[in-house]
Amino acid sequence: MTLKTKPMSETTYLVTLRPRGRFFFGGDRAFTASGEAVYAAESLRFPQQTALLGMLRYAMIRQEANATIGTGFDIETTDWGHIQALSPIFLTDTVSQKHWRPSGMNFQQEGDTVFELDRPCDKKKISNYDPKNGLLKNRWNCGAEAYNVEDFFTTIETVGNKKARDGKSQADGFFKQTAYQFVRELNKQKVELAFAFYATFKEPQKFDKVPSVIVGADQSAFGLKLTEQEPPNSSLKTGNKIVLLSDAYIPDYAALQNHCDFILGEVTPFRFMKPVQNNDYFTEKRRSPQQFNLLARGSVLYAKAENIGEIAKILHHPTFYQVGYNHFETLNQS
Repeated sequence: MTLKTKPMSETTYLVTLRPRGRFFFGGDRAFTASGEAVYAAESLRFPQQTALLGMLRYAMIRQEANATIGTGFDIETTDWGHIQALSPIFLTDTVSQKHWRPSGMNFQQEGDTVFELDRPCDKKKISNYDPKNGLLKNRWNCGAEAYNVEDFFTTIETVGNKKARDGKSQADGFFKQTAYQFVRELNKQKVELAFAFYATFKEPQKFDKVPSVIVGADQSAFGLKLTEQEPPNSSLKTGNKIVLLSDAYIPDYAALQNHCDFILGEVTPFRFMKPVQNNDYFTEKRRSPQQFNLLARGSVLYAKAENIGEIAKILHHPTFYQVGYNHFETLNQS
């Protein structure tokens, strides 16, 4: 057996994005296919992986005008110049250096007690689920410490009216926008939360000329920091419970269902920005006409016995995986 060695020049960095204030990530629920904002636009809590790729490509050009950045994301293309791969985005506390990742949306809370729902029984029903205790919670953990994903964010609502160039109100200019901000405390302990992910480049990079970046359709500002650091080793675990660490593109959902006893999750719509040449021979970016429905991060797949390998094959889509989608963890079932 021949082991694949890492090229000497290949370098991985921990990329930290610290928000300057509130942030708004549009996604496909906030904009129409033509790019127009909907009346009541609610931000995603996390930027899309393709937005992180675009941010890195633009930051490389700001650092060096002739940087090798390849082309943008496309379902059939992985040519991003010196950018080799991205990990799924996660949360980090820049003070304690704790990292928070999804542990599944199969949790229910009763008062101060949190229950992890058991594997489904033969009738394909979730064990221990009590509808009186409310909706299931998407939990994020750092070791034994865990919180609901909502606990990391504060909601900020803005209501307004867009004006025309002459200053008059537009009939369709009224809008309501829901953005987010990170909390300052978790369990009465101060935190300085930020988004983070690992980025691997074919050659070492410098971003000393790029102290901040813009991410999202609302031009949210973030402080940018790169630290040369390898991601923690992901030990292979045995079990029949699969937790998605990122949104996942499933080309054949029926095949996935056939290999699972039960799938507990949500679907999130996704489009990527695609360069299009207009009539004036200028290239502009538009939202892709095709909409993809991704299985959301935190979704839990209860695999049938001996079917983990087949599920792994379905989840591994090269392009989506390389940009940070379709990552998962296998755990022992409850």
